[in-house]
Amino acid sequence: MITALNRLRRRTEGAWRERGMHVERDLAYGPDPDQRLDAWIPPSPHAAVLLLHGGGWIEGSRVDFASLAPRFAARGLLAVAVDYRLAGRHPWPAALEDVTRAIAFLAPWCDPKRVLLWGHSAGGHIALMHARLRPAGLLGVVALGAPADLRLLRGAEVELADRVFRTKDLAAVSPICVADRAEVPTLLVHGTADVVCDISGARALAAQPGVRLLEVPGGNHGLQWPPGPCLRARAAAMRWVEEVVETR
Repeated sequence: MITALNRLRRRTEGAWRERGMHVERDLAYGPDPDQRLDAWIPPSPHAAVLLLHGGGWIEGSRVDFASLAPRFAARGLLAVAVDYRLAGRHPWPAALEDVTRAIAFLAPWCDPKRVLLWGHSAGGHIALMHARLRPAGLLGVVALGAPADLRLLRGAEVELADRVFRTKDLAAVSPICVADRAEVPTLLVHGTADVVCDISGARALAAQPGVRLLEVPGGNHGLQWPPGPCLRARAAAMRWVEEVVETR
């Protein structure tokens, strides 16, 4: 019920924010029915933000960004919310491959070498892995509540990882263990009260060059509570995106 209400709120807020904007919906960026995206297209965008939803790699939807995407577009950025193939039918690295394909799809609107990734939870993990394995053209990464070290997973989460990645070697699919040779500018946003992805992984990753951590006191995994600190953290992350785009 809460999830449904949140999505309704995002759609309502998004509809208000995108008035007068050029929006393209349900575009196919690949042959699979799950490879779809929505794009908010400002005049002559100078960079793009690719938005990757959470959902434990097995669920979730691009509609989670219905209210955030038009805020980026209002700042002159091409905002693209992506549905990637989910691990129920498409195990790793299908989602990673979809990010590469979605970036290439942006060429008619924006230079695909000027892209920033923004992902929450599993989407943040995908963004971090993409920055380490396929960094060409990436301006930066924002990962919110992302699992930086999958070796910290416990219990049922380990079973989920086995299902998603089909390997016992979780270090191989953990951003903290994969060399970031390009040192893509990275901002981690993580709640100190996140019980889904413990903040210790983000703190460890923040020790690497080019990675900054914004801790949200008392923030939960969805970065929705407490409202004040979470809203301020999201606003700070958006400002960080603008700064990176302007300086690179």
